[in-house]
Amino acid sequence: MTSPKYTAKLMNNTKWRELLSIIGEYYQSFEVAYIEREKFQIGYAPKPEMLKEKYVADPGIAGGPAEYSTIYALRFPRFQSVRNPVSGVVSKDESLGKEFLVALATIGQLPLEEKGDFIYIYGYQK
Repeated sequence: MTSPKYTAKLMNNTKWRELLSIIGEYYQSFEVAYIEREKFQIGYAPKPEMLKEKYVADPGIAGGPAEYSTIYALRFPRFQSVRNPVSGVVSKDESLGKEFLVALATIGQLPLEEKGDFIYIYGYQK
């Protein structure tokens, strides 16, 4: 059931499980926002055995068990800061973000958006 706050649910439990199962290969931490607050907080890639049919078992993504249906969005950094060892100049490297997007394409079409410094994956549409 979709909350009156949203016009559509964009992800199902299977897609969330597939997505969360590959995140750890690219990101150990990322940000998650739940539907009750829509405020991003630090989350961590769950272990495969924590991915249940309808939820992520304790300690979840950002503490406690988390039902997939309560995830509003995840966001991942598109760039990593890389320091040149000779000059000390810091630049943005997008290779990890691009590799992640290629991996996501293997699980089908996802409601994702590249915006600013982040890759967003949405669970709901407003």
